[in-house]
Amino acid sequence: RGVYVFEHESPLGNAPAHELFERIRIEPCGPNKPPRGFADYASRISIDRQLPPGITLYQLPQDLPTLFP
Repeated sequence: RGVYVFEHESPLGNAPAHELFERIRIEPCGPNKPPRGFADYASRISIDRQLPPGITLYQLPQDLPTLFP
């Protein structure tokens, strides 16, 4: 489980939210197998970490000490 936080250098933002949200993809289990729990998604999350300039991606809880020192 996780929370994804996009930090912008500019107070008005460095990129539109929809462009950032599209970088996190969750693949379905298959057309005939609906997910029954979080474990069905865990291995199907892919993140495009090529972010626009001025954007930092934090994945919580792993990056919590970096985000809140």
